[in-house]
Amino acid sequence: MLAVCVTPASPSWAQSAPTDTASVQQPPSETRRFRGVYVSGWEAQLFVEAGRENEQPHWAAVTPDARASLAQVLPTVSEPGEGFRVLVEFDGRLSPPGRYGHLAVYTHAVLIERVISARLESRPSAFCDAEASGAWRGANNRIYAVTASTTGPTCAQSVVLLVVRDSDGEVVWTDARPAAQVMGLTAPTTRTPMAAALQAWIGYGARGETTTDLPPWPLEREPPTSAGGFEFAPESWIDRETYLEMRARAEPMFCYVQGMESLACLVERWDQLEKVGVQAFAG
Repeated sequence: MLAVCVTPASPSWAQSAPTDTASVQQPPSETRRFRGVYVSGWEAQLFVEAGRENEQPHWAAVTPDARASLAQVLPTVSEPGEGFRVLVEFDGRLSPPGRYGHLAVYTHAVLIERVISARLESRPSAFCDAEASGAWRGANNRIYAVTASTTGPTCAQSVVLLVVRDSDGEVVWTDARPAAQVMGLTAPTTRTPMAAALQAWIGYGARGETTTDLPPWPLEREPPTSAGGFEFAPESWIDRETYLEMRARAEPMFCYVQGMESLACLVERWDQLEKVGVQAFAG
């Protein structure tokens, strides 16, 4: 709960919205105490007074000091168009009837002059729910649907889920991990840039790589290395003979970033996708 005291400012309905001529000629009401819900959105700042929830909301104008007080309880990161509900008690004034706010559709405006208390009631629960989809072409022109999604109260706390399905909709591969631990997914703070990052994440695997692109494995006792000197670590079920045969067949391969310094690479096996190894890279 926030409890603050600020110096009231003189009302300025022009801060909030256009008014008609009749409204300007009438003075606002005397300052009184208001309680209710303040809704802070992208195009609208509204106030719903307690006990009048079934009536049209008021457009909300806010003095600079009151805005600073409200900012203390509003999230520092938001998505365009996202609205927040704040349980608020304040001293303010009600405008005379007129036309106020976005598109001048509100009949009254309330000026929030001095915030007594404010508490964030809610924000959209799916704050960092983002999704991207693509396709990957396997052997014999088989098409797989690839989707990536994040879920979480914030992008930094979200979990990323990768799902690959065959043409019948059957799941052939899944992977889930904290988005904060995947290179390329750590920077977004809201769902729109996260969706773009997810698209790039799965797009990397659809570049048409094959097992021919795997590094050579010249010596039995030493692991394969890439041209850049970074190690490729085959899965335990792959010995050198299997590796060389697979590399010679040029099988379609789907690789994706699985952490901060490595790629996981998949190939088709027995109507599923199978992980063949991990390629390190410079993090």
